[in-house]
Amino acid sequence: MTAYTVHQPLISAPDPLAQADQLRFVKDGFSWLAFLFPILWLIFHRMWLVLGVYLIAVSSLELVSAVIGLNEVALGVLAIATGFIVGSEGNNLRRWTLERSGHRMIAAISGRNLEVCELKFFSAWSPETRTGALSERDIPGTLAATADLGRSYSGAGRPRWPGGGLSIFGVA
Repeated sequence: MTAYTVHQPLISAPDPLAQADQLRFVKDGFSWLAFLFPILWLIFHRMWLVLGVYLIAVSSLELVSAVIGLNEVALGVLAIATGFIVGSEGNNLRRWTLERSGHRMIAAISGRNLEVCELKFFSAWSPETRTGALSERDIPGTLAATADLGRSYSGAGRPRWPGGGLSIFGVA
C-alpha cells in the first residue's frame, strides 16, 4: 500500500474541473528519483528554496572535503549520503514547499498506486465538498485529514474513527 496526501490551494479556481487540476498528490515515503537525480527532481517540482539549500550544502561539503583532502571513496559516500537524505525527506520537503506556496492538506489516501488513490479521492470529491476537507468517513481507505487529526484519537491512545474501529491505511 502506498499513501498519498492531497493538497489544495487556499485560493482555488471557481470551476470544479480547473480546481481538480490544481490539486497535488504527494507520495509518502522514499523517492528513488530524488535519490538518483536530486537536482533535476527539485527543479521538476519547482522547489527553489530547497534547491538553493541543497546546492549550498553540497558546495560546502565539496569545499570542506577539498580542504581536508578526502579521497574519491569518501566523496562517493558523501554523495550517496546526500542523495539518501533528499530521497528520504524529499516528499516531506515537497509538502512543506506546497504549504509555503499557499496549499493546505485536505486528505491522506492509501491504495495500491497513484491511480487507485486518485479514484478513491475523486469518487468522494465533488463541487459541494471541494472547498472543505473531506472526513475520514467520506473516503474509504483514507487517513484522517489534518483538521481531524487531533480529534481522531481516543483516550486509550489508539486512533478511533467515527464508525467504531481502528482505521489506518484502509484497515477497519
